[in-house]
Amino acid sequence: MTTAYDIHCKRGIYFIGVVALVMLASIPLAWGVADFQAAGARNQLAQWEKNYAVGDDEAWNRALERLMYANELHPENSSYEADLGRIYEWRAQKFPVWHKEAKIARTRSIHHFRKATDLRPAWGYIWAHYTQGKILNQEFDADALASFEKSMVLAPWESDAQQKILYVGMNIWDLLPIDMQSMLRTTLSRALANNPTATIKLTAAMGKQKIVEPLLSMEQRVLLARYSQRFGKRS
Repeated sequence: MTTAYDIHCKRGIYFIGVVALVMLASIPLAWGVADFQAAGARNQLAQWEKNYAVGDDEAWNRALERLMYANELHPENSSYEADLGRIYEWRAQKFPVWHKEAKIARTRSIHHFRKATDLRPAWGYIWAHYTQGKILNQEFDADALASFEKSMVLAPWESDAQQKILYVGMNIWDLLPIDMQSMLRTTLSRALANNPTATIKLTAAMGKQKIVEPLLSMEQRVLLARYSQRFGKRS
C-alpha cells in the first residue's frame, strides 16, 4: 500500500530530477551565449591585427566586456582567458613600453595568459605570449626562462607560434643560456621551412641577420639583404 510519505518521496525525487535536467540543459545554452559574446570580441581583435593598431577606448572597452561576460559564463574555457590576455596586450600597445599604463595592462595580460596555460598546459603559443609580457615588464626570471622553453617544446611546428617565439627569443638572445639559443636556432630552421618570407623579414626587422644567415640558401640571402636595406638594421 502506497502511503502519503511514499508519494511525497517520489514527488521529491521527480522534482530533483527535473531540476537537474533543467540545469544540464542550461549549460549548453550558457556556453552558446559565451561563444556569441567572444566572437564579437574576436572580430574586433582581428580588425586591430589587420590594421596594426588598436581602436578607440570605446571599442576596446566593448570588446573587454564581451570577453569578461563570456569568461563568467564558461570559466573553464582557456581560449577566453587567452583572448583576455590579448585584449590587454593591445591596451598596452597604446602607450610607450615604459609607461605606467602599459605595465599595468601587461600585468593583467600576464595574469590571463597564465590562467589560460593552467587550463591548457600544452598551449605553446600562449606560453610565448606569457613570456613576452614578462620580458617587457622586466621580469626576466627563472619563470620567464621556463615558460619560454615550454613555448619552443610545445609548439614546434605551429607557424604563428614560431613567429611569436622568434620575436621573443631574438629580443633576449644575449640573455639566453647556450642550450636555449640552440633550441631557438632549431625553431628558426623550422620557421624557415614553414614560412621563409615572414621569418626572413622578421629577422631583418630585428637586426638579427647573423643568427639566420648560416641557415639560408643563396636566394634567401638575397631576400634578407633586401629586407635589411629596407629596415636599415644590421647585426
